[in-house]
Amino acid sequence: EFKPLLSKVALLASAMVYLLLATGVLGALAQIDTLDKLTSTRYGVTLLVKIGLIAPLLAIASYNAQRGRL
Repeated sequence: EFKPLLSKVALLASAMVYLLLATGVLGALAQIDTLDKLTSTRYGVTLLVKIGLIAPLLAIASYNAQRGRL
């Protein structure tokens, strides 16, 4: 069956998402050293827009993951 392979792919995908989040946070900390820069720089505004777009998607993914375990 595909279940063992699917589990391995899901685990790898989860690890990559965490790695992407970690590098994104480190990059943001390097660029944004004060909260004022979140709204006064193009990078900060773009970061806020990206967070606003990705947050609902992560919430839906979390809901689907929880529902899939039942």
